[in-house]
Amino acid sequence: TDYLRCYTTYVNNYNNAISILTELEENSSDFEAKLKHLTDTGMKGKSLYTYLIMPIQRVPRYILLLNELIKHTRSSHPDYEHLKDAAAAMERLADYIDE
Repeated sequence: TDYLRCYTTYVNNYNNAISILTELEENSSDFEAKLKHLTDTGMKGKSLYTYLIMPIQRVPRYILLLNELIKHTRSSHPDYEHLKDAAAAMERLADYIDE
């Protein structure tokens, strides 16, 4: 899907984006000041780095949450197999992204 392609591109380019952002911060006091102002005024005190890592952390977090749900769901519950299927799908997604 388009979303998956977009997400994979984001993940694959994340380290490069962070390197560029860090370089800009280190080499441009104007950029650093604007980034600090943005952090202080429009981003609830969180840095741009915090927001950029969030999509990267999302899939592993969903896997953990689904596995916790499975652990606390009786195998006889009607949602049990659906939870297992969802966890397996998220694992496949994580594997696909890591390729």
